[in-house]
Amino acid sequence: MAVAVMVAAPTWTNAAEPAKSETMPMTSEQMDQTKITKQLGGMSMTGDVDYDFAANMRMHHQMAVEMAQAELKNGKNPEMLRMAKDIIAAQKKEMAEFDQWIKANEKP
Repeated sequence: MAVAVMVAAPTWTNAAEPAKSETMPMTSEQMDQTKITKQLGGMSMTGDVDYDFAANMRMHHQMAVEMAQAELKNGKNPEMLRMAKDIIAAQKKEMAEFDQWIKANEKP
């Protein structure tokens, strides 16, 4: 079931007319894709959903490891330090799984 979400369309001002605000419906699928695209920032997309998922999740996990390493270097809170250690271990394991899949599924 698609959920319609209203988003404001861009408005242009004209000296003769006051600014108008229009809304366009956006499906939940479009909203999800827009959210993912914004979050990915510099991550690339090839159009192969499986490959893109593996490659971009691997990059996401790498960023999590780097953040956790910064916590270990500079953090003080014992709970956060423990979580950082757990994150590094879990993310490195998953990164290795993504690496295996990517290697097995690379396009020539």
